[in-house]
Amino acid sequence: MTEKNIKKSQNIQLKIIFVRYYKIFIIIGAALILFFSYFFILKPKYEQVGIGGNYNLKAVKEEVNKREIFLKDLAELISRYQQINTNDLSRINQALPQGKDIAGLLVQLQNLAENNGLLLASVSVSDPTEPMAGKNGKAEIQQLSVNLSLIGSQNNIYRQLKEFLDSLETNLRLFDVSAVYFTPGSPAFSVNLITYYLNSSN
Repeated sequence: MTEKNIKKSQNIQLKIIFVRYYKIFIIIGAALILFFSYFFILKPKYEQVGIGGNYNLKAVKEEVNKREIFLKDLAELISRYQQINTNDLSRINQALPQGKDIAGLLVQLQNLAENNGLLLASVSVSDPTEPMAGKNGKAEIQQLSVNLSLIGSQNNIYRQLKEFLDSLETNLRLFDVSAVYFTPGSPAFSVNLITYYLNSSN
């Protein structure tokens, strides 16, 4: 038998084997495809979805929950702000005005003095020697130093002083009393205050 006939015979035998067992070959091929697909495609993706992976479902759900809570809180704040009426906003601005508002400060102090039977003899307003500092060098809330000289009734000076200090405490604009100076028997006394305002330059 020639070499050519031998090769032809081998090819025929291979074809016969393939035809006879083609179903087995297909099953084996499919199994190999599934095997390599799992290890090279599915398994890496599964590991990414697992703990610490790029697609960690638990982490994604937590992030979604955080954002939902943030949006809910933001909506509630907006709703509360919209419910604030103009009178409340005006009171807030009086308690902590935008800018120093020296004119408004003088009017309030004059009214407080008159309401307690006192004469406002002098007022001195200045920036503190050490202003409040924030992250960018200037805090949103700043201070003003206020020095008052008042004159009352010699017979009722202690009562007037106490009532004036009580009025400062309940006044809309914020005041902190830093010092009080008076001389027994004198109708005059001095009060050093600290008041606050929003820094409009921020």
